[in-house]
Amino acid sequence: MVTKELLEAIRQYDVPTVCNALECFGICSRTDGYISGENIKEIVPVSGGPMIGFAATAKYSTSNPAPKGFVSDEAGYYRHVKETREPTIAVQQDIDKHMVSAIWGDVNLHIHKLLGCAGTLTNGGVRDNEAARENNFGYYAPCSNPSHGYYHLVDYGCPVEIFGLTIHPGDIVMCDEHGAVLIPEKVAPYLPEACRAMTEAEYPVLKNADKALAEGRDVSVDEIMAWKKEMAARRKTYTPPAID
Repeated sequence: MVTKELLEAIRQYDVPTVCNALECFGICSRTDGYISGENIKEIVPVSGGPMIGFAATAKYSTSNPAPKGFVSDEAGYYRHVKETREPTIAVQQDIDKHMVSAIWGDVNLHIHKLLGCAGTLTNGGVRDNEAARENNFGYYAPCSNPSHGYYHLVDYGCPVEIFGLTIHPGDIVMCDEHGAVLIPEKVAPYLPEACRAMTEAEYPVLKNADKALAEGRDVSVDEIMAWKKEMAARRKTYTPPAID
């Protein structure tokens, strides 16, 4: 069972550390399951650590007006967000070939904040950044944009694709300045311990290097290789549980 307390324990670490920890379980490729910081920017961070939560998904269009007679089911979408486990992240895909407008702004973030959202992960633009900061609402997006264009809801509660990463409703997503990563729910209960082990495994390099730098001491390559050898050995001491 993934609880708020468990997610809070995971968010004590950053996204790179979570990626390191996920490698221990060997359930996915080391080049899958995340979005790089080249595409997703931490435009407005949340306080206290990375943004983490369960995905409430939607697809939007902004480049052209909605077809004549088209009516968005916004009430249905809001129910979907409200029924998603908290903390919730609104994961929204702009389906247009050229994403030219902001699908997030002052009104949207206030409504989603009321519905239990910590923030948004989107391939579209965002605006009203100061309002997001004032409300501690995370903006993880490629850019800011002053106009909302022809913003209209197309679908919700469906798989979405954000820069090549497919995210399903209810998936656990974590974002920080480095990008975003999917956390398999079956692995989540073991992640805090794996993150701690991976962090402590780096101590032989980091602490010895910091000490040498503080002392202004010349370090030999042999010393560096010895530190790295100890780091590798420490990593091997962590044995993750078997995951089906």
